[in-house]
Amino acid sequence: MKNTFDAFASEIIANPYPALARLRAADPVSWNEPLKGWLLTTYDDVKAAQKDSRFSAERVKPFTMHMAATKRPELERMGTLLNHWLLFRDPPAHTPLRRLLIDAFTPRAINALRPRIGEIVEELLDPLSDRNQFDMISDFAFPMPATVIAHILGVPSSDVPKFRTWSNDLATVIGNSRRVPDRFERGARALFTLTDYFRTTVSHRRNARTKGVLVDDLIAAQESGGPMSEEELVASCILILFAGHETTMNLIGNATLLLFKNPDQWALLRNDPNLISSMVEEVLRYECAAFVIVRVANEDIEIGGKRISKG
Repeated sequence: MKNTFDAFASEIIANPYPALARLRAADPVSWNEPLKGWLLTTYDDVKAAQKDSRFSAERVKPFTMHMAATKRPELERMGTLLNHWLLFRDPPAHTPLRRLLIDAFTPRAINALRPRIGEIVEELLDPLSDRNQFDMISDFAFPMPATVIAHILGVPSSDVPKFRTWSNDLATVIGNSRRVPDRFERGARALFTLTDYFRTTVSHRRNARTKGVLVDDLIAAQESGGPMSEEELVASCILILFAGHETTMNLIGNATLLLFKNPDQWALLRNDPNLISSMVEEVLRYECAAFVIVRVANEDIEIGGKRISKG
């Protein structure tokens, strides 16, 4: 069949689910020319692929090698830096780094942040209370998680506007569904700037022997001979900033829109705030903040009668 799923089309960006449903019914394992890859659209196939060690999360490596071969040193450097991200690593390298970051986000650690998170929420909402309208994303959904993450990374909240510019440029390369002509150049500049920024932050906090926030715990773990190198430490700071605020911002925006579209659910929530936790879980299920999982085949693999070639 002719593939009808164009991830770059405006109508697909606005609502991809009808097209995905048609594709799942007619051709659940299909080659997608705009994406230059295979799309798996059934739950069972996606779950199996995620658990299959023949599929790799190290999807930046082919890009890096291609850039090296085409004499694009700045893009080769971007790929090298991205290869340090936990998001783009396979076991066994992935496992100890993941465990280190999980330990930093235990329920106890998150609960300890609640008072500061509450203060940040109040600081952002207070100026909006007298306004007839405001932009949920610009005025709250972006600055709230970005300010929380700035706190745990030990950087000033006054730098949050910079984070948005850098993150928007980096997002043109990572997880972007819109065609941007100079996206690799913009993404590379943003990544280099973020790398320099967090190298300076890590150096300053290490020399000052500061304690009390996540970045200090990561520095201490790295200095004690832990599994995280200096490059991985800086890369983890960038990943936490980028992935942490982006997904939370999308969650808040999606939840707000869905509640406006479903006033009966909004009424239930107002009448019983104890439903907030289950509402958040349902929004994450119904309108996922991270829409696609990308993997690279390490060898030729057959799924649903289709041969997926190595690479």
